Amino acid sequence: MSILLFYRRLARHHFNTKFILALNIVGVIIVLQFIASLVSNLLTCRPVNAFWMAADPGWDEIHHPVCINRAAYIMSFGAINLILDLVLTIIPIAMIHKIQLPRLQKIALWFLFAIGVIPSVAAILRMYSSYITFVSPAGIQDQACRSKPSPAADSSHTNHRSQTTPTAPSFGPVSNTPSP
Repeated sequence: MSILLFYRRLARHHFNTKFILALNIVGVIIVLQFIASLVSNLLTCRPVNAFWMAADPGWDEIHHPVCINRAAYIMSFGAINLILDLVLTIIPIAMIHKIQLPRLQKIALWFLFAIGVIPSVAAILRMYSSYITFVSPAGIQDQACRSKPSPAADSSHTNHRSQTTPTAPSFGPVSNTPSP
């Protein structure tokens, strides 16, 4: 949002009201998207704490939560964020095109504002990893394997270490001399 306000301040003296109106519309869309993501994050599952308790397979079996399709949720908000990132990257390029500057300075500004593509690349990578994790057959199989308890977590497989010598966490070299 701060970037958008910065663009608006730059455009106030050099561009017509249609351009500033377009910046205001993008700002409203960003605020609405933030509110929608906040509300949907809170209401993703019923009961609400099922969203973070989903990692515990035993909890699901007892409480039977109802959650939305997480893959669709992550992919849809990822796509919206990607589009908004691209819009925020394109806006200054359009602004620079209309400003009266020497060609070399325009090119330098284009490269400077082109750094804004980095969040878009990160959004694409995040969406791809979400697809691999939640949608692809390999990711679904991996999730199924992770949700099963390991044999080490089973109480019948206890570690039969000697109980005569208690162990303490090590915080460095051990000295046998008493401390003052």
